[in-house]
Amino acid sequence: FGDRHGIEHVLLNFISNASKFSDKNSTIRINISCNSQLDENHMNIRSIKFSVIDQGIGIPIEHQSKLFSKYMQIDANKNQAGKGTGVGLAICKEIISLHGGTIGVDSKYNSFDSGSEFYFIIHFDLPSKSQQLYDNKSNRSSLNNLMLFDKVIVYRVLFVDDYSNARYEMNDVLTSLGFDVTVADNGLSCMNLINQFGINHYHVIIIDNIMPVMDGIEVITKLRQRQYNGLIIGITGSVFHDDLCIYEKSGADVVFTKPLKMKDMIMKINSYLESLH
Repeated sequence: FGDRHGIEHVLLNFISNASKFSDKNSTIRINISCNSQLDENHMNIRSIKFSVIDQGIGIPIEHQSKLFSKYMQIDANKNQAGKGTGVGLAICKEIISLHGGTIGVDSKYNSFDSGSEFYFIIHFDLPSKSQQLYDNKSNRSSLNNLMLFDKVIVYRVLFVDDYSNARYEMNDVLTSLGFDVTVADNGLSCMNLINQFGINHYHVIIIDNIMPVMDGIEVITKLRQRQYNGLIIGITGSVFHDDLCIYEKSGADVVFTKPLKMKDMIMKINSYLESLH
């Protein structure tokens, strides 16, 4: 049924936003509904809709169509939408698109029944009863296996880059997807955190190469020598094959070149985390 972690992260993003823009005494509702219909091949085309509904001030209609673009963010100080560099909802849209689903928002702004419903819909299919491939018991079992949130694990990510804007944006993206994010501004700071919390404290380490004090290649080499067994993602501004090979030989699992394609990186992280179970 698709990428469990990606779907969890989208839902956690919705819940986090709803919490930010709701009064302490207001209610946040989470709805999950399932629908089905029979297609021409006698397959039950089913869909699950996840909705997070808040009682905040709402979102002006002129902002709603732009909410899932990269350069739009929710503004807690004014409305629920304002110009900025937030990319959390844009990443959510990419994750749901990868599942062939749809994502959207319905909102009433500044009225007596104001509030917002953020939702996404995932589609899948199962054989119909007429095919007699599954009895009622096994059909119920199949649906039980779709329960995604029996245990929510928060994964720790360490991002290392000397460029402050890169640290800010990566922290914004990964936090919005439900990760516990720590940032460091150079390789020495990274190693200090490793010494403080333990070699395998972080599930994922994302690290730039060219940095003052200690560069990414040296850090990765030290991590692998000390038996770090998590995912290491290298990032670099170089596009030369030899530079990428040096990164990988030092122990990086994958190397992404700048500008980063966030969708590809999130897919790699989710694929790795899924392999842990």
